[in-house]
Amino acid sequence: MLDDKDLEFVGILRSLNVPRNVATLITYLANTDEVTSREIERGTNLRQPEVSTGMRTLRQNNWVEERDIKSKEKRAAHQGLQAWRAYWRDHKTL
Repeated sequence: MLDDKDLEFVGILRSLNVPRNVATLITYLANTDEVTSREIERGTNLRQPEVSTGMRTLRQNNWVEERDIKSKEKRAAHQGLQAWRAYWRDHKTL
């Protein structure tokens, strides 16, 4: 789940005209390693269509990689947001 600092960062991204679902996904994925699409839905409180459209945007910009996994979940998203992760790690404590 996103905490108050995460939500503040989502707000900062939103102020830069980043769509809400994309801003939320960037923030969530910057704090994770590898997660399933269902974990993303739960952790961001976004509905499946919002996650799908947001992930499409992130994939089109080469910010994430997806791969199929063999389990109950159909997809896993491996985040490739090292720059975002470093920025957020450095600024989250402010």
